Amino acid sequence: MHPLSQSIVRPRLQAGISNLQVMIGTLISGLLIMGGLTVLRQIDKAKVDNEVNELSRYKKKTVSLGAQRGGAFSGVTLQTVVALDFFRPDIVTGAAGARVVSNQWGGTINVTPASFPAADDTLMYRYTGVPAAACKQLGMQAASVASGVVVQGTWVKSTVAVSGSSNINQGQLIATCDQATNNATIDFYLTK
Repeated sequence: MHPLSQSIVRPRLQAGISNLQVMIGTLISGLLIMGGLTVLRQIDKAKVDNEVNELSRYKKKTVSLGAQRGGAFSGVTLQTVVALDFFRPDIVTGAAGARVVSNQWGGTINVTPASFPAADDTLMYRYTGVPAAACKQLGMQAASVASGVVVQGTWVKSTVAVSGSSNINQGQLIATCDQATNNATIDFYLTK
């Protein structure tokens, strides 16, 4: 067969990618991204749920310690509550007397006495380095555990109702967490 007749008989192979292939690739990529975001949201939710459970444990231990000390927490430090096994060992690092406690997001947890409303009647648990999305979820969920919640120095919940019948000012919590972006500081006031 003559070379010219071969090109007429045999169709040429298409070079490049068709529009259909591009659309299918885009659809698959979009689905993978959506799935990945869903997984990340579930991980964040699990971290928040874990911290809320931990705060509930800290509340029980705070109540018990308050009863032992006659309701006063003056002189109680992070080192005191670490020595009393308030925290899981896997989140505590450092040598005795200089312990550091980490939260789920790589920030720290510190504990100091606070006045809420009487002098040194409360332990304040300060969380640092909390991402904005987790800040909102943690603030909302922990409101049932903590007597007071302060985000970036702004009270969003106290024992006195802040807005309507709710004890947490949701609008203030959301706005303050958003302003802090991914480095919020949240104070939880756990009373005896």
